[in-house]
Amino acid sequence: MANNKIPVSYDPIVTLLHNAVAGARDHGDEVGLKQNDEATLRPLLDALAGTESQLGAKGAWNTAKSRKVAATAALREVESRGRALVMAIVGVLKLRLGSQWNAQWHEAGFSQGTLHIPDHPHAILLQLRSLLLAHPDYEVPNLSDRFACTVAACQVAAEAIDAAKTASQASNAEASAAKQHLEQAIANAKTRLTGLRHELALLLGPDDARWYAFGFDRPNDSQIPAIPAHVTATVGTAGNDSLFVEWDDARRADSYRAVLFDVATGQSVAEKLVYDSEAVFTGLPAGTHLKIAITSRNDAGESQPSEAVTVQLS
Repeated sequence: MANNKIPVSYDPIVTLLHNAVAGARDHGDEVGLKQNDEATLRPLLDALAGTESQLGAKGAWNTAKSRKVAATAALREVESRGRALVMAIVGVLKLRLGSQWNAQWHEAGFSQGTLHIPDHPHAILLQLRSLLLAHPDYEVPNLSDRFACTVAACQVAAEAIDAAKTASQASNAEASAAKQHLEQAIANAKTRLTGLRHELALLLGPDDARWYAFGFDRPNDSQIPAIPAHVTATVGTAGNDSLFVEWDDARRADSYRAVLFDVATGQSVAEKLVYDSEAVFTGLPAGTHLKIAITSRNDAGESQPSEAVTVQLS
């Protein structure tokens, strides 16, 4: 018998919640739904998926994650430019302090017995600024088109790193808060869907077809998940070794197994276990003719493979 297990990840949760809202709207009155009606369910769907005028928790997380990636990349870029400036200034200072590390380099901030430039150059830039401030004759304003060995150049580079670090930390905090908000919205939806399932069990018989209208299976249905349908595959551009595979959500599926077979040999060349109805494969051999098979899985077992789909890699 089907156990109507409540899913745990975003895509199937939203699918079930969307169906539950539609079922409550269309059949709530006739079945006598009281505790988990459309007015109770719809705000949870809107909170997760959003509306035409409101960003949902998933959209907010996607946006925050994108900003986090961009801010991290920006920080790495200004730190890279800062390291390049330090390297150029060290080249100038070697003419005055020596080409190898010695005690004179302490004043420049190199106190570990080496002239190695750290990956995060903010501190060394401030110390080089102090050195050049104490020794104005060490400055070389027109070192190159890109660099100047000056107090001002060190200050600008350090300030750029400061600003990028502040932006990166803010984006990290924003992403963390958005992820927590998404997880809470999913937890709220799971709790309400569990309540709906229990309420329907009191109102509907185990063979009542209206279970389907709410996104659930009939309790008397088989527990084995349905076979995935409408499998499609998109090949990366020429020279790109990626393959994107997607399919429709399968009824009763908790997860999926996506397997790629070499058509010529029949051998499996790649396999992924995923919780959403999509999988991305990379590192595939160019020119290979592949057959794609998707099965759905839950605690009761694994379905038969999907209808065969073949694709030729670029």
